[in-house]
Amino acid sequence: MFNDHEEEIQAYLIKEGYSVSKFLRKDRNCYYFRVNNIGLGDHIVKVQNGFLGF
Repeated sequence: MFNDHEEEIQAYLIKEGYSVSKFLRKDRNCYYFRVNNIGLGDHIVKVQNGFLGF
């Protein structure tokens, strides 16, 4: 189940224009990823699974 959420979030981030470098950790219902974006460079994003999705 955990891997399913991780893969769904990675697909969502790629769709939003991010290149996912690495999964960092899961904290309750939040997932942290190191991503790369052409305009913003490397940074960490926090993704929370909520009522309407990610």
